[in-house]
Amino acid sequence: MRSTKLFYFIAFLCGVVVMAMEISFSRLLAPYFGTSLFVWTNLIGAVLIALAVGYYVGGYLAERRPELSLLLKLIFFSGLAFLFVPWLVSLLGSQAVLRWRETYNIYSLLVWWIPAVGVLVLPLAVLGMASPFLMKIYSLQNPHFGRVSGGISFAFTAGSILGVYLPTFWLIPNYGTRATVMVFAAPLVLLGIFGWKRTAPKALFIVLAAGTAALVSLSPILPVLPDLRILAQEESPYNFIRVAEDAAGNRYMMFNAGLGIQSIYSSGEPLVGYYYDYYNLLPAFFPEEKEVRVLVLGLAGGTIPRQLDHFYGGMVALKAVEIDPEVVEISRRYFGIDSVKMDVVNEDARVFLQSDHDKYDIVIVDAFQNEFEIPWTLTTEEFWRLVRGRLRDGGIMAMNLIGRSHGDVLGERLNNTQAKVFDHTYVAILGDEERTNKLILASDRPLIFSGALFSHLPEELRGTAVSLSRNISPVTYDQNEPILTDDRAPVEILTSSVLFGSP
Repeated sequence: MRSTKLFYFIAFLCGVVVMAMEISFSRLLAPYFGTSLFVWTNLIGAVLIALAVGYYVGGYLAERRPELSLLLKLIFFSGLAFLFVPWLVSLLGSQAVLRWRETYNIYSLLVWWIPAVGVLVLPLAVLGMASPFLMKIYSLQNPHFGRVSGGISFAFTAGSILGVYLPTFWLIPNYGTRATVMVFAAPLVLLGIFGWKRTAPKALFIVLAAGTAALVSLSPILPVLPDLRILAQEESPYNFIRVAEDAAGNRYMMFNAGLGIQSIYSSGEPLVGYYYDYYNLLPAFFPEEKEVRVLVLGLAGGTIPRQLDHFYGGMVALKAVEIDPEVVEISRRYFGIDSVKMDVVNEDARVFLQSDHDKYDIVIVDAFQNEFEIPWTLTTEEFWRLVRGRLRDGGIMAMNLIGRSHGDVLGERLNNTQAKVFDHTYVAILGDEERTNKLILASDRPLIFSGALFSHLPEELRGTAVSLSRNISPVTYDQNEPILTDDRAPVEILTSSVLFGSP
């Protein structure tokens, strides 16, 4: 009779690996598909499908061949399959991003997303077979089946709990995602080789697994930005971060798939030709102030503070809030933010506003997650009331929104929310394409966009000022239209309509 402890150990190990692979797999997907609610929902769904299939098929096989050696062989091959997962996801994910950049069609993304997630299903399904297999085998040799079946389920669940915390708080931050996958695949391989009685197959399969691990660990993360030179690639608890450089020496900070640009750095030219340039007009609304206090929510590579420091120097007092400490470190190494006089706070923007007691003339909201998506906590009526409470009399809120020039449901709902909180809200469409950037300004005083206001601006900013005055228009609160609240803010769904809706 086999030891009950062995059964518990097998169940515990399978439980650990299931959750550890789910956490690790989310990190493998992030460089290509992001970490949005949709990515996590589909990943969790895939794991549950795999386990459901494993439970059913495992029960069927256990009735026909209730042999521990068969289960161990299946566990071995699941561990071997996991070793291939990082390479396969890199291959499929890079193709997905390249096709998306060519077509901006959701179906071109799904063609690669489905198999990228699917590579996880088969090996996870094998781990799901463990519980019914172990229960069946034990029931044939011991009448106390109920107690042991509960113990097996307990061991599987306890292992799953450990599998959540180990990769999240220790392995991935310290050793990286690929190494984490190897760490959890290895015990499956080592346990599984005991499914063979002879030494020769064991040695052969160990060599096969070791060779696979070596090849996969040495294979590079496939590039998705062939026209740019990659200077750095780093993982953080929040994003997969890339720093890239073009032929002219301009540097770009990009998160995850690199479909959006989080910051631009040009050592020779302060203006970069993107929406960042428009923020440089805001201090002109405070001609009487000796010092304009500016709070930037979302530092990234520091494009906004760097530009404001260049044009206004000591006239502006800068503070920036960035949730990701790894982003700040990378910005110091590649974007030269230490040369800008400002206070940098590592904290969630909304949490910061709840505890901050300073007042500001300008609050710039430029925080994004998953490349294009504004964190929903920074879109609601409750958040905008926090922002308003941090503004001095006559202060200005400014933010960038990626939206549509027509039929923008996200923009309409966000603007209506802001117009409810602020007495005066304005929107400027900054491009002539269907999907474009929008500059949103809000204040408790009317903002006059005229040549006289901007007449004392540096010459470099005159064209930007003229463009703003021509494209900006007011927004009026409509109580009959929906707003965003902490209770209801479907920002992920609304953002998808901007990205994936038909042009």
